[in-house]
Amino acid sequence: VLAVSPEARAAFVGWVREVYEGWFVYHYIGKEQAVPENVVFCPTWMPDGYELIAEPENRAHMIAIYENPEEDIILFNCYMNTESMNLQIGEDTQLIDTYVSNISADLYIDNTSGAVNHLVWEDENKQRIFWITSTLDGETMVKIAESVEAQEVPKPQVVYRLTWVPEGYSELKESISDDQVVIVYRNDEGYLLAFTYTKNRESVSAYVLLDNQETDVQAVLVGGKTADLYLEQQADKASVLVWGDDEKGVFFAISAHCSGEELIKIAESVEAVQ
Repeated sequence: VLAVSPEARAAFVGWVREVYEGWFVYHYIGKEQAVPENVVFCPTWMPDGYELIAEPENRAHMIAIYENPEEDIILFNCYMNTESMNLQIGEDTQLIDTYVSNISADLYIDNTSGAVNHLVWEDENKQRIFWITSTLDGETMVKIAESVEAQEVPKPQVVYRLTWVPEGYSELKESISDDQVVIVYRNDEGYLLAFTYTKNRESVSAYVLLDNQETDVQAVLVGGKTADLYLEQQADKASVLVWGDDEKGVFFAISAHCSGEELIKIAESVEAVQ
């Protein structure tokens, strides 16, 4: 009916199973939804001995792989409504109608010795489809399926890097703590350049001798944002540039034996990378 009736197709929301040359193909029909940020689906229960060897990632097609000491594999897939799922079934496979937490499911049991079985079901909103493949029996696979939960994963940590430093400087070391990141560069003459950033403004370590009469304090702009430039007049002392990005909630500092123009140029070269 869905294949020949546009009206029926428009009214239907969910996954449709079709058979094509020995394959079961599951197509999603309905309005596509964006992939939720920082959420993955995976089982919270596994038979004894199975350990997670490949974690699911936050994307339209999530895959998690589990393995036991005998090298038996359990493959868990979660498809969002932007993709189709193709499932090849052997000649000796029996299709059994079953349930996963009161949701209708397709259980494919292959009676061939050593063959894998498949369990396929939708989520309650009919926007995702789940698929488990293993050599386990149907009852155990259903138990795994009923343990599947949405889990929040941390957002990818954004790191910041300098894309330009004065000629002669090369990266010396990087120090990472819970509070801040410090990347130190050194040039051929032994002078150091320190780039510091943090999301905890109280923890930035940018030491400036404010009572030093040789320090000239200026308000400057870094990429259109207000910054404080502590310009040291003594050749053996480093100048410091400090600025924040309220939108990103990050605070930056650069300390170097450079001119004010060079410090600003270094600061404006800062880029965020994953």
